[in-house]
Amino acid sequence: MRERPHALSIGTNILYDAFYLPNYGWAPSPNIILEYYPRRGNWTIVGSFTFPYYHRWGKHKFYQIRDYHLEARRYFSPGFHHTGLYLAAYANCNIYGIGFSKRKGWEGEGVGGAVKVGYAVNLGKCWRLDLYAAGGVYWTKFDPYVYGNPITGSEADGLYYYNYTGDVRLFKKRNHHRTWVGPTEVGITFTWDVLFYRLRNSGASFRRYE
Repeated sequence: MRERPHALSIGTNILYDAFYLPNYGWAPSPNIILEYYPRRGNWTIVGSFTFPYYHRWGKHKFYQIRDYHLEARRYFSPGFHHTGLYLAAYANCNIYGIGFSKRKGWEGEGVGGAVKVGYAVNLGKCWRLDLYAAGGVYWTKFDPYVYGNPITGSEADGLYYYNYTGDVRLFKKRNHHRTWVGPTEVGITFTWDVLFYRLRNSGASFRRYE
């Protein structure tokens, strides 16, 4: 019985799973990470999806994000184990709605790109531990929003409004933008191999041994 090489793994960033957001509180951010290992070579492809969706209506607090991430990764250790040091580059895009109070809320969209350095450790059987950090650029366009009419201050209708007090005829959505250059991601990820290559043909299966 021989062990098959891995083809696909699934994982989660436990730092996101235990995330704390200042001014909001504890906000674990569910995330799924998939890594595909081609049959030959040291390059892999990684895709991830982060999707927290929280709201505290009574306190007017919101933490809602949909982030999509695509990455190319190059391992430097020889062989097909995909452990040790690696470098990567990724692009991401997201939409978000974040609110801390009646008068502090933002919604918008953003895109970014970064380079990443990491180190993967084999934990035996089908498990690996992945440690990494990334730095790059993130650009977003957004609008602040408030609870109640920003001109009259009335909250009678129980609605949220864009925080805009100028001529309504001149209003344009996403009139604010911001660029961030610096650290963009840090992670401690546990991954589990879920798919393996067959040894005698080009197919794949969920069985680890043949």
